[in-house]
Amino acid sequence: MVGLASGYAVRDFGFVAAAFSVLLVTVVTLAIIAPTPVMSHSAGMVGQARAGCSCHNITEALSVSPMIEGLPGFYEPGKVYDLNLSFEGGPARGPGARAGFDLRASAGELLVPEGSDQVRLDPPSGELTHTLEGNNATWWSVRWRAPGEDTGTVTITLVTNVVNGDGVQTPSDQWGREEIEVQEGNRGGISDAGAFWAVVGIAAVLAIIGVAWYATRGPSVQRR
Repeated sequence: MVGLASGYAVRDFGFVAAAFSVLLVTVVTLAIIAPTPVMSHSAGMVGQARAGCSCHNITEALSVSPMIEGLPGFYEPGKVYDLNLSFEGGPARGPGARAGFDLRASAGELLVPEGSDQVRLDPPSGELTHTLEGNNATWWSVRWRAPGEDTGTVTITLVTNVVNGDGVQTPSDQWGREEIEVQEGNRGGISDAGAFWAVVGIAAVLAIIGVAWYATRGPSVQRR
C-alpha cells in the first residue's frame, strides 16, 4: 500500500509540474505578443532620428511623408529661422493621440518658440520633440538658429510617428523620416554656388558682346 501511494504521489506531482509549465509558457507568450501601452512616449521621445520609431513599427512606412517648411537653400550663419513641421499620410485618425515627432540638427541650435506648449527641448541631445499637449497635433512650429561661420553643410532630420489613436503600439502605427541638407552661405548672403553662376553669367554676357562687336566692327574684306 505504501508503494502504491508513493506511485500516485509521484504521478500527481508530475501532472502538477506539467500544468505549471504550460501555464508559465502561456503567460510569457502573452506578455511577448501583447501590445505595449504608449503612454510612456505620449510626451515625446528623442534619439529616434537615426533609427526611427521602431517601438511602434520596425519598418519605415513609405506612406508617411514628413515635411519641413522654412529652411533656406543656403543659411546665413547665426540667423534664426522659423520652421513648420508637418506630415502627410498615415493611418486613419482615431479618438486618441494623433502624431509626434523628433527633430535633430547636426549643427546650430534648435529652439522652442516663446509661449509654445506643443514642443519641448531635450537638453542632453539638443533635439526637439512634442509635448503631451502636442501629441494630438498635425503640425508644430519650431525655430532653428544656424551655426557660426565655416561650419559647412548642416543636416536636419525629422521623424514623424502617426498613430491610429487606439492607445497601443502596433504595426498599424506608421512613421516616416525626412532628411534635408542645408549649405552655408557666404558672409554677404551669396552662396558659393550663387557666386559661381554669377561669374558664368557675366562671362556669357561679355562673350556675346565680343561676338557682336567683331561681327559689326571687326576686320572686313576690302571692296573695290
